[in-house]
Amino acid sequence: MRSVSATPASPGQDRATPMGSFSVSLACGAGALAASAALVASAGSVGQALELFVVFAVLACLEAVAYVEAIRPWLDGASVPPGGRLAQLALVVLAFATFVGGPAMGAVGLCGFAAGVFVPNTSSIRYRRVNRSLVVEGETRPVAGKSPDAAAPAAPAAPADRPARARAAPKVGRVLRAAVNEERDRWLAWAAATFAVTVGCAAARTSGSVVLGVDFLGVAALVWVTRRALAARLALGDFEEARTEPRRGFVALVRDPHLPGTRPLLGVWSKEPVPVGGQLPRAEAVYRCDAARDALFSTRGAVVVHQAWVGAPSGSRPRWVVADAGIALPRHRALLGPHRLDSVIGTERPARARTLSMPAPNPTTEAETGMFVTVISEPTSGTGPWARLFAWRLAALALAGAVLAWLR
Repeated sequence: MRSVSATPASPGQDRATPMGSFSVSLACGAGALAASAALVASAGSVGQALELFVVFAVLACLEAVAYVEAIRPWLDGASVPPGGRLAQLALVVLAFATFVGGPAMGAVGLCGFAAGVFVPNTSSIRYRRVNRSLVVEGETRPVAGKSPDAAAPAAPAAPADRPARARAAPKVGRVLRAAVNEERDRWLAWAAATFAVTVGCAAARTSGSVVLGVDFLGVAALVWVTRRALAARLALGDFEEARTEPRRGFVALVRDPHLPGTRPLLGVWSKEPVPVGGQLPRAEAVYRCDAARDALFSTRGAVVVHQAWVGAPSGSRPRWVVADAGIALPRHRALLGPHRLDSVIGTERPARARTLSMPAPNPTTEAETGMFVTVISEPTSGTGPWARLFAWRLAALALAGAVLAWLR
């Protein structure tokens, strides 16, 4: 099994870890080892004790190998490979399958799985922290033969000294209207699909429980889409009536490598985040954003901070965020957002924030005149052909109805 620390230290591998994670991981690993030892010692015979020990050792070794193989690319900035995820899922199933041999066998299997996770994780956290200290020390160490002042890099220019790029200013009203149209199309697609499947079930003379199950799923989807549609409509109305005065802030939009396929993370700071001690300050708030608006995206290892206008009523999430590069639409506050974002970009050393040259968005000044230059964050209205939205929702509800009829 390759070690977590088999590669030399590099800035890309000094990922941040939450406070107390090393102690928690160490305690859980030690607890798993102690519990397994107690179970082996309490066995009724030598043969049973040997069986328990073998199950523990096999699961612990397999999980340790799978964990290390999965975390190594993660330390290098990549996401966990699909093979690593499948291996973890298979080992979880195997750990619970040991309960077939009895409660003691199942408990030892879970202890072996936990030891295979937490013991290597303790080593990984230790390696990341040592790596970070080495990277920070290398960045601050004076060059041989030069004074510390001469070795220090020149301070970057202040944001006001950087020229703004000439380009069309993103239009908030256009994007919010597109978002309203998208949510309207989704609502209509779900309503039409629910009605069509309900009529189909009635025509096929299926049982009432199947129809109720399909209707329940359709109505639940409609409630969810209605919530989003109302939020989009509220954001558009708030902007068009200029009820909220936008404020300046600093934002960074990145994908979440821990949960691929989820909405990207938007970190918001009231002051420009400047690395201190080799680490960015923690974001004041983190939100999940619409993945279709990707003009502000940056990747791990090349995080870009934008100065932006933030349209947020007092005490509420931002309804929109606009910078010179484009627009982001926050959807909801991310669960454990500051900790999650800190683990992704906490050790970045980005350049100074890209300055904001556009005036505060206002509905009266966004009237389109002349030729409009479309940017990536401003798609056309709607999400595509309505028939496609309707088709896959119809197929999903029809499949659900078929499964319910088969189970009945």
